Amino acid sequence: MGILKIRSISIVFLLVMVLSVFASSDSLLVSGDSRSSIAWGVECQMEESEIQASSNVCAAIEALFDYIDYDFVEDFYGEETYYQDVYDYAHYCNNNFDFAIVFYKGHGAYNLGSPVPHFWLYDNEENAIVDSFIGEKTYDGVHDFAFLWACGMANWQGVIMLGEPVGMSASWLYRDDLEEDTHDYPDYSGHCFISFANASLWFVDDTGYEDYTFEDFVIGFYEYVTDSYTIDEALDQAAYDCFGVNFQSTWLYTGYWYNCTLPPPMGGLWWSYIREFGDGSMMLTT
Repeated sequence: MGILKIRSISIVFLLVMVLSVFASSDSLLVSGDSRSSIAWGVECQMEESEIQASSNVCAAIEALFDYIDYDFVEDFYGEETYYQDVYDYAHYCNNNFDFAIVFYKGHGAYNLGSPVPHFWLYDNEENAIVDSFIGEKTYDGVHDFAFLWACGMANWQGVIMLGEPVGMSASWLYRDDLEEDTHDYPDYSGHCFISFANASLWFVDDTGYEDYTFEDFVIGFYEYVTDSYTIDEALDQAAYDCFGVNFQSTWLYTGYWYNCTLPPPMGGLWWSYIREFGDGSMMLTT
């Protein structure tokens, strides 16, 4: 954030008067004045090596946002990821901060049946964290960035119907008008959502470049994005480190076949890739 240089006593006086008026009201001053970051994640249906990698990522995210002085920073990985707590903290961040970001590592599912499709994540006890229930808590649109490392959460952006969001992007960000697949083509909406079409990958999986894994990729992304890189720039830099190419040239972005061993209808080969909706020009440090 730039530094305002005051060159006049009169300007200082005017600024103080304006700030005093706003401070006495119930409205917050400027978007980004107060900021929160929460990392969620589950241990269920994971090998011990994946649990450790996921724990490492969530701990790194907490440390990085704490280092850049976010006002509220939490790592709730593991048993603290409980569905009611996810709703409660979404509501808390919506009501107490100007700018909120969320990360989730785990499992996702969806039902495209009638009358309304729904998407959900799983908590550590395998309870559903349902899209529209999240949307009941995020109605002010304070959540500006959501990164969900889970299957299928970017299959559809979703829609807000009569105030009820359907779809994870629409529910977390309370927006249903974001441009899709926007890396290097931001819509300047001030909201960004990243997740997977179809199957996500394990953090212990190799990227295919040197000895890097997706644990390294995600931690690298957050290291860059907390060091004054935009979301798009951070994705590119993490990709250069862990794939040897820019983000759009990785097979994570261009697509891969994933053989899911679950029973039908989820089991089988799925063409999968990561997607980015909205505004990759955002900086999370300002």
